[in-house]
Amino acid sequence: RYYDKGYWTNDTIADVWNRQAESFASDLYVQDDQGTSLTYEECDDIAARLASWLISVGIGPGDVVTFQLPTWAEFCPIYLAIARVGGVMHPLARNYSTEDIVYVMNTVGSRAFICPSTHKTSDLEQQAEDALPRVRTLSRDRILIKRPSNRNFTTYSRVVESYNPLPYDTCGVTSDDVACILSTSGTTGKPKQVLLTHNNILFSERAFVDGLGVTRGDIMYMPSPLNHATGFFHGLISPMILGASTVLQQDFDAKQAIK
Repeated sequence: RYYDKGYWTNDTIADVWNRQAESFASDLYVQDDQGTSLTYEECDDIAARLASWLISVGIGPGDVVTFQLPTWAEFCPIYLAIARVGGVMHPLARNYSTEDIVYVMNTVGSRAFICPSTHKTSDLEQQAEDALPRVRTLSRDRILIKRPSNRNFTTYSRVVESYNPLPYDTCGVTSDDVACILSTSGTTGKPKQVLLTHNNILFSERAFVDGLGVTRGDIMYMPSPLNHATGFFHGLISPMILGASTVLQQDFDAKQAIK
């Protein structure tokens, strides 16, 4: 009945993105406070190159790709690359320890992992190295490091520079397939892994922008972590479905936000 009422459609997140990237190619999609800004066209190009790498290491429809990033613009081409190959997005909190990563990746059967080499005082690349032998579905060639790697992992920059963009294709994925897995907070126990379909996410964000009267001319400001529904879906998906822009702040600072 959700289809009959028009709540759900046949579009996947990748379908919607493909149309928006063509329609608003030169418009800003995302900007962060670390100095990175990407237009729809630039984001699409990077995502298509990352998608080629995912395909080359055997990632395809239904495969879970886990990624642990701060509130950075690079989150966008990563989530879009996963959507482009029909994979399942699985973003993690930036403060997850090795034990946390191992637990959730084994729970969902992650087949690839993407993270920065470091963030603040955390050596995330070392965490990836330590987690690797303990995650049964992961292999070394399916780990991607943002920024230079000290442990001979494939790097984000090398993929963007050396891989050709993967042409857009529906991959046989439907709007009722799982698009994303979000972890609960784990306040009363181990974090639960919540499955969300393309229709779940897209309908929620259409209702969000309609309810608030948000338009393409509005700019979304988002300081929330992108592994949460607020940061990811409200912060990145809702502007995307409008062809609008979003501004990310890694750590909330009220004075900087006003500027």
